[in-house]
Amino acid sequence: MKTIHDRYKDLAKVEFAFRTMKTTLEKIRPIFVRKQERTKGHVFVAMLTYMIVKYFTDECATLNYTREFIIESLDKINYLQYTLEQKTVNVLPQNLLPHQKEMIDKLKIELK
Repeated sequence: MKTIHDRYKDLAKVEFAFRTMKTTLEKIRPIFVRKQERTKGHVFVAMLTYMIVKYFTDECATLNYTREFIIESLDKINYLQYTLEQKTVNVLPQNLLPHQKEMIDKLKIELK
């Protein structure tokens, strides 16, 4: 009976993850697939995305920012790439906004 109860709780966690993906991340929407390998791929990408977003949210919890604000703020950190005379140059952002710096520090991300 304990095994059944534990699996039921696991199912509830999976359902919560999918519900969260559908309702809080508007850009991640369900895709209707028919083939088994495509279904597996869709589930993998959805769950990986959920795990990354959950990690970001959990690590930045003490900053009291919403999940959406964290994602939008991190999404705005971009580097520029120039190609001059067949040589590529990457330019990292020099001045992050204070809240972006806080998030990067909490997530222990090193911009390279």
